[in-house]
Amino acid sequence: MMAYNNKDNLQAGLIVAGYDKHGGGQVFSISLGGTITETSFAMSGSGSTYINGFVDKNWREGMSEQEAMDFVTKALRYAMTWDASSGGCMRTVTITASGVKRTFIPGSDIPPTYGELPFPTAPVRA
Repeated sequence: MMAYNNKDNLQAGLIVAGYDKHGGGQVFSISLGGTITETSFAMSGSGSTYINGFVDKNWREGMSEQEAMDFVTKALRYAMTWDASSGGCMRTVTITASGVKRTFIPGSDIPPTYGELPFPTAPVRA
């Protein structure tokens, strides 16, 4: 209702995800106009337009937690490569029946994807 009632003033798509004992893992995408759609996955942001084909080809139901994390980090690497507004680091949140796990990957730990310049490191001062 917040997105729909403010659609003339608010410009934000939302991804709402969680886990409960009745429905298990669930993902909902809320468009700019406030339409709510239950989906298997959702992506948003300026870099997401660059990775639609990758996601369509590589997403599959039933991935293990590690397979899903590998999929997400690879997709983020591709988005960061092509979108100047994406990048710097990766922040992920994994939601399961066991709880919530947050992961931070600094830019210096993200390998180049297509031969772009590596993440700059600060010079060591003596």
